[in-house]
Amino acid sequence: APMQESFRQMSQDRKLWAGSAVATHQDLSSLFLVRASELYLKQGGRIGFVMPFAALSRRQFAGFRTGNYPLATNPTKITFDTPWDLHKIKPSIFPVPPCVIFGRRSMTATPMPKIADEWSGRVTHHNASWDSVASSLSVTAASRVELSTLATREISPYGQHFSQGATIVPRVLFVVIDAPVSPLGVGAGRRALQPRRSANEKMPWKEIELHPSVVETRFIFPMHLGETLLPFRLLAPLEVVLPWDGEGLLELDSDALDYYPGFGAWWKRANDVWKANRSSDRLSLLERIDYQKNLSNQFPIAEHRVVYNASGMYLAASRIEDRSVVIDNSLYWGATGTANEARYLTAIMNSDAFTLTLRPLQSRGEHNPRHFHKLVFEVPFPTFNPSDLVHQQLAEAASRA
Repeated sequence: APMQESFRQMSQDRKLWAGSAVATHQDLSSLFLVRASELYLKQGGRIGFVMPFAALSRRQFAGFRTGNYPLATNPTKITFDTPWDLHKIKPSIFPVPPCVIFGRRSMTATPMPKIADEWSGRVTHHNASWDSVASSLSVTAASRVELSTLATREISPYGQHFSQGATIVPRVLFVVIDAPVSPLGVGAGRRALQPRRSANEKMPWKEIELHPSVVETRFIFPMHLGETLLPFRLLAPLEVVLPWDGEGLLELDSDALDYYPGFGAWWKRANDVWKANRSSDRLSLLERIDYQKNLSNQFPIAEHRVVYNASGMYLAASRIEDRSVVIDNSLYWGATGTANEARYLTAIMNSDAFTLTLRPLQSRGEHNPRHFHKLVFEVPFPTFNPSDLVHQQLAEAASRA
């Protein structure tokens, strides 16, 4: 914690801090470069640093790309030269794609150019000599890339109306399937359930044995997540047990649990398992699944909604009309006023042109672009207008799709 606070203060003093919206992505590399320049770089001295590819375009590096770091005791100004974009060199040099930043210390700041030299090609092995790889690599001088500082607010008016789904984890405590029952059944308004086990479960949850339970049906909800989303359509949802009684989320000590003995026993057991196996005692189980109110804010559930995937190489979006469905945090969701407005949004989001426009803005993994999140709304598209012929045609096309 003291190092986090020091990092934040040092970044703020040099105008490198990009704000709380991207605090979890704030990167030490930019502060390292600026601090090294303060201490060791004379006027006119040159620098060259290998940096994350994100330094060329991502919001957390916006202050860094200005070249102006106004520390009160030792202000530093950098004149940036054309950077190198190395993300197309294969195999990847680092676990995250790299770039190289060049510049010199000067009396006036010159922001990073909006062009980069893009290197590409395939090499046989790491740590190769230049002579052995020179013939395999090519560079496109001044290749156009998206280097402009991303806006500090969403460009599309829809950005403020979309939220990430709820963090329903560990899933073994919530995602269920039907359990075998005796010929006598379990009674009206209840179901026998058991955890839906998955090969993707992680330790310690994969070794936990959980027995079937009988739970009141009002606490069982369908849930959509990344694996149930396709462009323009949805697969069958999973089912989850959640502590929502129609009016609010139920605390473990809520008197309302007396009216629901099946769910009450299930909720107590889930909390006991959570407390015994969680990695930190910072959050209760209820606080975990309602982190930043991403579960409770879904209620009451709107009649018309659109969902899209938070991560991946290809964007997919679909309408949801089922007012009982909750949304997992692998998806983003937003309510619309009408079904046609929802169709209009899915027509835009599912188009190849839209995905390709977003691609330069995405962070990249070792091989491919990784995340969409709210980047979707950094590309301008207007609010649905039912009297606009183009908007009508988009909605009709989405309906056919």
